[in-house]
Amino acid sequence: MGPPAALHKARQLLDSYSSLLKVLVLDLDYTVWPYWCEMYSPSDKPPGLYPEAGAIIDACRERQMLVAAASRTPTPEVARAFMQKLGLDARFDNIQLIPAANGYDSHSAQKDTCHLPNIRQATGCEYSSMLFFDDERGNVTKVSRLGVCSVLVPTSVGLCLKTFKEGLDKFAAQQQQAL
Repeated sequence: MGPPAALHKARQLLDSYSSLLKVLVLDLDYTVWPYWCEMYSPSDKPPGLYPEAGAIIDACRERQMLVAAASRTPTPEVARAFMQKLGLDARFDNIQLIPAANGYDSHSAQKDTCHLPNIRQATGCEYSSMLFFDDERGNVTKVSRLGVCSVLVPTSVGLCLKTFKEGLDKFAAQQQQAL
């Protein structure tokens, strides 16, 4: 599905759900874009986004939702450069790029202790009003414990309309349980 059709579908999905969702929180590598940014330098041209990720971000912003990035990376300067080159820096309200050790380091997975608390403080929104997408099961599990609705993203497709709908369904179910 191309960007205009994906944007239309994302708008329709958001219209189907209540306004309790306030913050969309996204990992970057293998969630928004299909690569690890540490494989590149800041001067490189970024390969691009997953096909439907940009439309989902734009639809959320149109609905006055906040959009935040929560990424652990050994090269935050590359992530920042790529966000700027892809026009994402202006589409995110809060960007948490916390440096990690080189390569994957499960001990530096700080999304539950740094990223999300920082986003909560910056936005003033409760965890229960956030929807988080990440490609790493450990991050999804840890962030869920905070009360954030968290969804595992398949790396083969990244943030796509199908996964977004699954997240909205899960968020709606959690909101219903809280009543």
